[in-house]
Amino acid sequence: MAAVGALLRVAVLAAAVLGFSRAAAQVEGRYVAQRMETASGIELLPDARFEFFFSYGAMDLGATGRWRREGDDIVLDTDPPVRPPRVELVETGHEAGEGFVVRVTDPSGQVPPYLDAEARFASGPPAYAQLDGEAYRFEPQPGRRIVSVRVGSGAFQFWSEPFAVPEGANMMRFRFDPADLGRADFRGQRAHIEGDTLTLAMLGEPIRYRRLTADEEAGLTAEAADTPSEDIATTPPQLAVPARPVELQMDAPPDPMLRAALADYGNGMFAGTTRMELRLNLGGRQFDFGPIGGSDYLQTGLRLDERGQVGGATLMWQDRLLTSDEALERARRLEAWLREGGAVAPPQGEDSRQPGPFQAMEQAGSPVGVAQAADWASAARLLADPAVGISAMNLYSLETAGAVVMAYLVNIRRAAEREGAPAFFEEGGREWLLGIDLWPVGTLPGVGRQ
Repeated sequence: MAAVGALLRVAVLAAAVLGFSRAAAQVEGRYVAQRMETASGIELLPDARFEFFFSYGAMDLGATGRWRREGDDIVLDTDPPVRPPRVELVETGHEAGEGFVVRVTDPSGQVPPYLDAEARFASGPPAYAQLDGEAYRFEPQPGRRIVSVRVGSGAFQFWSEPFAVPEGANMMRFRFDPADLGRADFRGQRAHIEGDTLTLAMLGEPIRYRRLTADEEAGLTAEAADTPSEDIATTPPQLAVPARPVELQMDAPPDPMLRAALADYGNGMFAGTTRMELRLNLGGRQFDFGPIGGSDYLQTGLRLDERGQVGGATLMWQDRLLTSDEALERARRLEAWLREGGAVAPPQGEDSRQPGPFQAMEQAGSPVGVAQAADWASAARLLADPAVGISAMNLYSLETAGAVVMAYLVNIRRAAEREGAPAFFEEGGREWLLGIDLWPVGTLPGVGRQ
């Protein structure tokens, strides 16, 4: 699902009608939420239309429709009406192997990775499946039989009806039509006016929005005018209200802002695509990554240990695709900061899965590790050489302040071609992702590419 990024268009709004107070006569304008864990905004247009976005964790909602004023309330109706998602049971049967398999495809025949599958038992708590390749898989639970399964999205608060599981079955196949999943369904939804604020209930809680000042409107208009058109699709709502920086520290509880920006995938795994201003804290020193995330292929992931502390993280360090030179420059900046803090290359034991510095991890027509550069300059040349065809390269692995940091590059276009998928990413050389993996010292780091 694409993030709702540029939903609020830039517009010059009508002036207040003379002879009336601003609160009574004019409510048109752009309003933004004041809760730090939420990125949300409403624009009330002079033609009685509205535009809305709401981003919380991995959930992104948008809506357009009509508004009207009734006393001290604004009434919102999504227009056209929202079509709810539909889940249809196609087949129930038995497959070889352990556990219970749920297969779901959308109208294009693809597996929707953003869905959840929930299993209910005759007694006890439900279980949630992990996405394993092209299926959602429940691990076997001795002595407990699955009696019903439902499919939906916890992030979008949508669930199908429960489907009964016949005795002996260990596979169910569903057809999923997302319809208007991701559109907020307002039907006479009221937002209360108080001065220059609106209060709107979302997810069962009141969210308070304040109207932007004229200076803020002008600044946003100027900023949007300078935004390249190729970035509009991934420009997140925080363009209007800069995200508060969140902090990531290994072996410590995650910052509440970071936790709110990620969806719980179970088993201590969190992931999301919400744009954020991320800072890394290692050994009392802080590195500012700046804005990261903002689309489906620019993700942030987090693993928590049994104590609820950060036991591993993966982030894609950009809010758009990069050229190889841009990605290498960012990686060098982080390396310099790490080495200033005393970082050294970790020991390479026989069981280590860390590739060497500047070593290809995926290369067209060659086994892993054949192509390897000696330094940054030769790595740049190697990455740019189409004859070599590197689609992923480890840049370095460094150990400092209780954490191992791995930096690597992935070429989206070449990786797509290698998988036989269309290459959509021709953007003047902007086809690289810079990934950063962080692991506590003493754990065996792996390559955390998405």
